[in-house]
Parts: sequence; C-alpha cells; structure tokens
Amino acid sequence: MNKTEFTKRLARRLGKNVSFAEATRVLETILDSIIVYTRSTEKLKFRGFGTFLIKHRRPRIIRHPKTGGKLLIHEENIAKFRPSPRRWSKRY
Repeated sequence: MNKTEFTKRLARRLGKNVSFAEATRVLETILDSIIVYTRSTEKLKFRGFGTFLIKHRRPRIIRHPKTGGKLLIHEENIAKFRPSPRRWSKRY
C-alpha cells in the first residue's frame, strides 16, 4: 500500500464528509508532527502502538570488500520505529 491508497482509505474511514484533500492534510500534519517532535526529543511513544526514536551511530572504520582497504563511515542519526508488542502480537 502506498501513501495515496492509505489516504483514500483514511478518507473513507473518517466519513462521507471528509474529502481526499482533507484526509491528505490530516495525514501530512500527523507525519510532520512526528518528524518535528522526534527530531527535538529523540523519542515519541504511543502506548499500545509503538515508539519512534532516533538512534545515533558512531563513526566507524570498515573494510572495503573488494579492495580490502579501510573506509571511514561517518556518524549519523537514524530514524527507527519499534512496534508495541501488545498491538503487534499474533493475538490480533
């Protein structure tokens, strides 16, 4: 499922009074809020759904598989999502 299909389903689920454009604005607002909040605090928890977090990866040296030379991988921040075991267990 892509973003357009998800937005169409969201509009249908919200009711007949909600257009595709309004559902798109709702989805964009929610996603933008998650991004902004996660960048500022590095952790956003939705009890029963999951946690959005930022993991910091330290710089490291790896070996190039073809030449055998050393490569420096720079530090970076990676967005991650950890689902709640309660919501995503096989019981549901």
